[in-house]
Amino acid sequence: MKNKVVIRARDGTKLAVTRYIPARSNHTAVVIAPALGCRQKQYSPLANFLCREGHVVYTFDYRGVGRSRKAGGDQEEASLYQWASIDLDTVILYAKNQFPCHELAGVAHGVSGQVVGLALASTFFSRLVLVDAALTSWNLAGRSGRARLLLSCCLLAGRRWIPGVSHFLGKGIPPGVFREWLSWAKYPNGLFHFYSNNNYQKLRAPILSANFAQTPFITPKAVKALLAQFANAPCADWYFSVSPLTVRNTRNRRLRDKGFHKALWRALSLWMQGKEAFPDSGKEKWAFLPESVKSHTG
Repeated sequence: MKNKVVIRARDGTKLAVTRYIPARSNHTAVVIAPALGCRQKQYSPLANFLCREGHVVYTFDYRGVGRSRKAGGDQEEASLYQWASIDLDTVILYAKNQFPCHELAGVAHGVSGQVVGLALASTFFSRLVLVDAALTSWNLAGRSGRARLLLSCCLLAGRRWIPGVSHFLGKGIPPGVFREWLSWAKYPNGLFHFYSNNNYQKLRAPILSANFAQTPFITPKAVKALLAQFANAPCADWYFSVSPLTVRNTRNRRLRDKGFHKALWRALSLWMQGKEAFPDSGKEKWAFLPESVKSHTG
């Protein structure tokens, strides 16, 4: 069963949430936090799959994005800090209060994986999956990542004087969010130049970091720099070499692609239930990924 609701964050902002209720529950609830430039409707295939596996699933749009933009106004000056400390925090608490006896797992995609620790309620997670999440920093971005950062800075600067440039900044990304994300890249420690990692260190739940080699900004150093903030959580760090034959080579589609139904999505489902589905590197289970899986566990 799928329900669309609007909830209020603690500052009064309306947030659009979709709840998926399974016919038979496995007593695990999952909150899916979207990547920059993504809306919750793009995660509906993944949410439906997890629901069929028995999970209660919550998807949502951050303020200024998608249905939340329609519900609560444009929110042009929304910030990433608000997204994490208020919006994500509100949805986690909403899920926890609705199903207090369920284990609560999180799937944080892209920038949500960076900021998840800024949500105080993230300590309620019993398991946390970070997908294509790495620390945004010029020093860690790699050649292609730096090129994109330079282009983004130019587009943001040109937005004031050149009509139509806003279209290229990314649909559904409030300018305030985009500016804050770029500001992190100036510093070696990214967002932690501005915000404390105290709550990151409070997380003790197992963390699975799943990253795809073709994703911009995802370098081993950037991933490890982010995972290092979760000092008291056991972390497993996975890299997938992705072929165009198996996954469409389009930004932000890896997690949502239907080609992962039989392998990665099911493995994630089992892992979030505590069944430790992820195999060692090279197992036949990952044969659909042609260049094998590289595993780094911390």
